[in-house]
Amino acid sequence: MKKLILLDFILILFVINSYSQSIFLGFEQSQCGLIENHGYTYTNERGTCSSHSAIYKIFLNDNLAYEKPCEYLQFYYVDTMFFINDSTGFIIEKYLDANYIVYKTKDYGASWLRLGWGGPTYWGFYLVNANNVYLITGANGSGPLITRASDIENKNPPYYDITITGNEAIINDTISGNPLCGHDTLSFKVIDGTDTITYIIALKSNPLPNATWELPVAQFEVYPNPCSDYVCFPQNVLKNEVWTCKIYSVDVNLVMTDKIIDNCVYVKNLKSGIYLIIIQNGNTIMTTKIIKQ
Repeated sequence: MKKLILLDFILILFVINSYSQSIFLGFEQSQCGLIENHGYTYTNERGTCSSHSAIYKIFLNDNLAYEKPCEYLQFYYVDTMFFINDSTGFIIEKYLDANYIVYKTKDYGASWLRLGWGGPTYWGFYLVNANNVYLITGANGSGPLITRASDIENKNPPYYDITITGNEAIINDTISGNPLCGHDTLSFKVIDGTDTITYIIALKSNPLPNATWELPVAQFEVYPNPCSDYVCFPQNVLKNEVWTCKIYSVDVNLVMTDKIIDNCVYVKNLKSGIYLIIIQNGNTIMTTKIIKQ
């Protein structure tokens, strides 16, 4: 019996070694600015249009925020979900058995923008900043497929010229905005056969474009707009209820949180520019934009 168990174990090792020629060992840097659960959950389910399909649903505080549309013979799953604040987050979607796709939301999960995709074997991801994610995938036991999924540059996966020196593979890449963790390099290790190769991504930062936020259509008007000292909300929106106001800059940074008092919020300390306002009362969320003079 012991010999049979040993033979089975050797056979399993042989099969694993035959089909997993490359092994991802993970990133050497720890992740910054990552909130894995900010009131968001998801479920992977059979499709509503057919049993031969699959969809997923995303919930915010147990309320449905998004449901993947059902398509016959199409299978969609959420593999990984992570948020950087209470409105902005990313999912890595598995489509059939073919690809992993990165999507981003900026409106509390109500809509998702496709940023880029990778190969059929998911290895890991690294969130560089609010606009760029590195998705690491594999294919057929080969080396890593490295995708920089971005909502600033080209949304197709980039192809890198890799310089290999000894056991180091160096990639030069340019991102928009500064890394959350302040790294100028990003490293991960992969076992390829009997060798361990360190992949080093040398990051060069470009300033963010002027309009990095795809501002939603205003759901209500505020006044005055443009504003200088105060911005006020119509009473037919507030309805004498308690609302929380959050204001974001165009580079997706939360710059102010306040309660709405007497229908208005004090904004004199904000710099001139365009801002996204999100107001919330319980599960009711509304958005608009302002121009601060």
